[in-house]
Amino acid sequence: MKINELIPILVTIKDLALQLVKAIDLITETAEIVAPKAEAAKIEAKTEIAVQTPEKEVTLVEVRTVLAGLSKNGYTNDVKALLKKYGAEKLSGIKPEDYAAILSDAEALANGGGN
Repeated sequence: MKINELIPILVTIKDLALQLVKAIDLITETAEIVAPKAEAAKIEAKTEIAVQTPEKEVTLVEVRTVLAGLSKNGYTNDVKALLKKYGAEKLSGIKPEDYAAILSDAEALANGGGN
């Protein structure tokens, strides 16, 4: 096999490796978000005490995780529409003060509610 024939194969392998790294990062970030919530639910169930906690600030990682999941599940156009609703073309253009609102809209979309 000639080197010219290997280059496209190697480029494809490199692209797949990068996609795998991104997937691993997404899974790791999701696990870091979900694990503390699951542990908190266990503690609350054991104590059976309803304690009000202050509203948690929504992070970019949480928003990215939900929007990436929606895109992966075929809601790419809806995700783009949500970004535009909040005045951005990309997630990086969303203002931190809008994270909670866009996350709420995204979760409603995921649950079949839409906007």
